Amino acid sequence: MKTTPAVLWPVILCAAAVLPCRAALPAPRAAPPDPGLLACPTTLDRIGRIIAPVMIDGTGPYRFLVDTGANHSMIAPGLAKRLGLVPRPGALLEVTGITGAQRLPWVPVRRLRVGGFHFANLRMTITNSPVMHGLDGILGLAGLPAERIAVDFQHNVVWIGRSNGGSAWGYLAIPARLTAGGLLRIQARIGHIPVIAVIDTGSPRTLGNEALRRALLHRSTSPKDTARIFGVTRQVTNGNLAGAPTVHLGPAAIGRLNIVYGDIPIFKVWHLQSRPAVVIGMDVLGTVNALILDYRRAHVYILPHRPSGVEVTRTYSSFGSPLPGGS
Repeated sequence: MKTTPAVLWPVILCAAAVLPCRAALPAPRAAPPDPGLLACPTTLDRIGRIIAPVMIDGTGPYRFLVDTGANHSMIAPGLAKRLGLVPRPGALLEVTGITGAQRLPWVPVRRLRVGGFHFANLRMTITNSPVMHGLDGILGLAGLPAERIAVDFQHNVVWIGRSNGGSAWGYLAIPARLTAGGLLRIQARIGHIPVIAVIDTGSPRTLGNEALRRALLHRSTSPKDTARIFGVTRQVTNGNLAGAPTVHLGPAAIGRLNIVYGDIPIFKVWHLQSRPAVVIGMDVLGTVNALILDYRRAHVYILPHRPSGVEVTRTYSSFGSPLPGGS
């Protein structure tokens, strides 16, 4: 795959809850954004998703969800039809999502460009899952060789490119482990319970497995509501929403967080069903001023503030060293 120097490009954030902060995302050394691509402003009413402009076979830009938990990129049926992309007869790819697995048809894409990265000869599966509402596709970053992605929620800008080998002033640096599947895992704790946390920008909610629910049962309140969990496949999983003690991710403390607990299939896929684990979704990630995911250095950097809902603040706990060997 051919890559070129990374550039800044706008991101459309669907109502991410962001408050002003004096510090801003340090500007990377890059070319100015394409003036033909516009970003809508963030709002304060609800958590949104990171939506990036993607070019396919020289056309676009199209609205793609940036999903750090997905190792395959997907395309909406309507866009595939408009581009004249026809599935190969009888050719199916098995896609595993949060709620289960499904064999889906796929179309060949000769060229895909996102920011300064170009990818060739991709197989993109077609899905009409409810999570695709309002989208043209899903950009599965776990399956693409990007070294670093930075999101400035204040200025609605995403930067994707090579790791510069340094951290950003004022950011909380959270050590992680990069798995063979391209996921960033963090050794964390919720209350006094050690947990494995997976960063997933494709999940609108933070999800906990049954092992975590059992470990916190005597610490947390009774479930508030039943929640339905949708993924990129046709399966739907039910979960229970309940408050959680403070979540510690290295130097970051997340308070006033509700977690959806359940027997969620993706934890089994990741071999995390037998120990407490959590997926950190956009209800947390979308409340910070800026977010950097550095895959080469295996670190997550966040620039927090104090929102009116979920709180992400600095803590001085020494907990949060990188995970020991193993994925």
